[in-house]
Order: sequence, then structure tokens, then C-alpha cells
Amino acid sequence: MKRIIIGLLAIGLLIIGTIPAITLAAGECPAGFADKVDTSDGSIVLEAGLIVCIKAGDDNTGTFTTDGESTLAEYIEASGLLNNGGQVPNVSHYVVYDAEPTPTPTPVVTPTPDVTPTPPPTPTPTPVVTPSPPPGGLFSVPAFSIECGGFLTVSNFEFANVDAAVVDPVGLVITEDGVYPLAPGDYRIYGVVDDEVVTDEVPFTIVACPEPTPTPTPTAPPATPTPTPVTPTLPPTDTE
Repeated sequence: MKRIIIGLLAIGLLIIGTIPAITLAAGECPAGFADKVDTSDGSIVLEAGLIVCIKAGDDNTGTFTTDGESTLAEYIEASGLLNNGGQVPNVSHYVVYDAEPTPTPTPVVTPTPDVTPTPPPTPTPTPVVTPSPPPGGLFSVPAFSIECGGFLTVSNFEFANVDAAVVDPVGLVITEDGVYPLAPGDYRIYGVVDDEVVTDEVPFTIVACPEPTPTPTPTAPPATPTPTPVTPTLPPTDTE
């Protein structure tokens, strides 16, 4: 007899060992369930994957997920919910909760590639419009010559038919013939009428005058020494 009892206990422990872990709770099942089923049939096997709570006697099993194999009575026994005599109490009802929401995967943010800035458009240079001379006139840069050092000599200014000749970058304004001092450097001259440029620019350069080459001082040839005459000493004359 003892062997039979021990065998039954072993089978019971084996069955209970496959049931999900269940935590006993007092009173009614937690609120928030989606469906409530009144039944006293402890042999009901629920499909796997349901989140349920069984009310039996004065307590409940707490929520757990069904395995699709165990009965309601086995879930109650596994929770430790027994009456004073150690028997499994009858089922009062069980409730089914909505499945746990599947967590929303965190979207992977793909970094926005760096946008290569568009280079600013290259501004189109505004063409310099050389005003056309009025009808009946012919303008020119006055005749001039340059000297090193330097000087700009303007001649025949009246034949150029301009109000002035301007020398840049120094801004020298010439209105008549004459000699105008300028430092060595690069310049450009053009004619204007009524403050408008009416001729092409004529570039010119004034160079520094070369340093004079010093005249070498002639070197006198060394003096030729005057030879000192040597008077020979005559031997004594023998008078005997």
C-alpha cells in the first residue's frame, strides 16, 4: 500500500513540475480582464498562451500563462490554493486577459547623410562699357615722354581733344602741357571728357636712373730708383 501511495505522489509531482509557476493571491482576480467564464469544471484544459486567473474558494491563483496541457484543477493545485482539508477547492470561475502587448520595436534612426553645401554661384563680372565718343570728335591720350628718375613730359595736349588726362594709380590729373614728376613705378594714363573715360588706357613704367659708374683714379707707376755710381778702387802703383 505504501508503495502505491509513493508512486501516486511521484506521478503528481511530475505533473505539477510541468505546470507554469503560479503565485497565489487572496480575493478576486485582478481587474482588467477581457472575459470571465463561470464554471465549476476543474478538468477544463485551456489553449496554450492565454493569460488567465482562476478564482477558487476565497482566493485566486494570480495571473499566469496557460501551457495548453494542464487542467484548471492542476493550475489551482500548483498555486498552492488548497482548502483546510488539503483538497483542491472547486473552481468558481476563471478570467482571461488580453495578451501582453508586443513591445513596439524601437525604430532605428538612419543618420541623415551630410549634405554637401552647394557652392555659391560665381558672380559674372559686369563688363566695363567704354563710352563711345560723341559724333564729330576723336579723342586720344596726349603725347608724352618719360625720363628715368622720373618725369612725365606731356606735349600737344590740345590735339588730344580731352578735358584731362588721368594718371593712375596716383590720380594725377593733367590738363595742359608740362613736366610732371613721378616716382619710379608702373602707371597707366587715359583721357576723360565730362568725367567719362573716352580713351583706352596706356600703360607705362618709369624706372630709376642707373647709378653713375665712378671714374677710376689712375695709379702712378712706381718710381724707378736712380742707380748709385760705384767708383772702383785702383790698386797701388809700384814706383820702384
